[in-house]
Amino acid sequence: MKIQKRQPLSTVAEICEYLHIGKTTFYRLAATPGFPDAIRFNQRVVRYDLAKVLDFIKSA
Repeated sequence: MKIQKRQPLSTVAEICEYLHIGKTTFYRLAATPGFPDAIRFNQRVVRYDLAKVLDFIKSA
């Protein structure tokens, strides 16, 4: 059985830092149809798959 190595999930702040954008710009992007869904652990803990976010931005 082949085990895939997963990249860690990223917070909004980490994605903003990586992309050099502000949180307002991130949430504007997140409201765009087709943006990858957030992975919610509870109401306060929200993560995104950075690879999927980058793929979305490249395809836009």
